[in-house]
Amino acid sequence: MPKNENGPQPNGDKDITKNLSLKTYWVSIGVATLIVLVILGIVAHFRVNEHSESIRFFTVNTLSWLVFVAVVTQIIIYKKQWEAMQNTLKEMRISRELENRAWVGLKKIEVEQRPEGGVHLNGFYVNSGNTPANVLIKFKGEMRKQPPPNDIDLGPYEAKGSNLALFPHVEYQSVIASLEGLPISNNPKSYTDAWYIYGRLEYEDIFGHPHVTKFCYQTVEVGRGPEGQILATLVVSETHNTFD
Repeated sequence: MPKNENGPQPNGDKDITKNLSLKTYWVSIGVATLIVLVILGIVAHFRVNEHSESIRFFTVNTLSWLVFVAVVTQIIIYKKQWEAMQNTLKEMRISRELENRAWVGLKKIEVEQRPEGGVHLNGFYVNSGNTPANVLIKFKGEMRKQPPPNDIDLGPYEAKGSNLALFPHVEYQSVIASLEGLPISNNPKSYTDAWYIYGRLEYEDIFGHPHVTKFCYQTVEVGRGPEGQILATLVVSETHNTFD
């Protein structure tokens, strides 16, 4: 089953943007410094009468400008360091959550013949994470020409199973549904023309983040009984299966 991991994403684009911003900043500072020096030189030459005062005016104001640039640069450096620290803390938090959260999925569905007739559809649930989860099961069974698509949230679901409390690193078996018999198409047009049971497992991890695992199984013919009746079982559908 595919596993959806929403972990930290590569920071290549952010690094490129950061480098461009720093380059733009230094170019801007250089251009601004050049303009300021030209202005100070013009003012010192034409507005300050004595030559010594003119040199003093130019020197003092140039140093003042350089101090200003140094202060602004230091502020930017501190800001960048703070942003880098925040990003590191965020990635550490995401990594910690991924490591310690629950990972719940439906491993398989098996068909069990009941002694009194009919069948049980037994679900084998697994929590491969490091913390427990309280899982709500929703499902629906129907004839379909095609399997449910991956990118559409199906529903409303006609049935809700019990809430399951799944401890870490545990596999648990529970009856999803009990039927009089396993439905199967009498005249299927293709392999995908079948009865489907599909649904979702909804739960929250200990960090308060909601998760949804989707499942979908379909009936397939496996032979004929002694009286010519169709024998069928359930197999994983090609679509609508995730593990989150």
